[in-house]
Amino acid sequence: EYGFWVWIDPHQDAWSRFTGGSGAPGWTLSVAGFDVRKLEATGAAVVHQTHGDPFTHMLWPTNYTKLACATMFMLFYGGKELAARTCVKGENIQEYLQRHYLAMMQRVVRRLSDLPHVIGYGVMNEPNMGWIGIDDLTTYKWELQLGPCCAPLQSLALSNGLPQLVSTFDHGMLGFKNTGSVGLNPNCWRPWKD
Repeated sequence: EYGFWVWIDPHQDAWSRFTGGSGAPGWTLSVAGFDVRKLEATGAAVVHQTHGDPFTHMLWPTNYTKLACATMFMLFYGGKELAARTCVKGENIQEYLQRHYLAMMQRVVRRLSDLPHVIGYGVMNEPNMGWIGIDDLTTYKWELQLGPCCAPLQSLALSNGLPQLVSTFDHGMLGFKNTGSVGLNPNCWRPWKD
């Protein structure tokens, strides 16, 4: 009636709402061994639902570098190489996650196939490689520095229940500025299922 054309974008940000963004359902984290109830407390993600307000504007993208999101993208794109023995129901986790993702996309296409204004489909909004290809796990190397920023090695230590002192950042007049540090995971919890 109005002449709109629609492009279907399978939107995700930072993997899932359980890892501070939107997209994948919680079961994907569960099959990877995460307990979604422990992600915020262990520094594996900053999640608005559990973080509460005030929630710093544009803090959510920093989740791409945190343990939960980085691990899930690593498993999705590199699980066969980097986690070859990690299987779900006998299937490598990369193949398992990708098979389910493609099945979801096929269902969407079938459901919308009769709509004449749908002109195409994207593959995935803002995919990320997690920590794949990072040559130094001891430093935080992402252009967005906001809130607590963990180096990958610090995230791995946090995931083993080892508290970490990490740098914090905020918006400054000339970009992001270091505002000090904060201790994460003082209770020595682990983000994994028991």
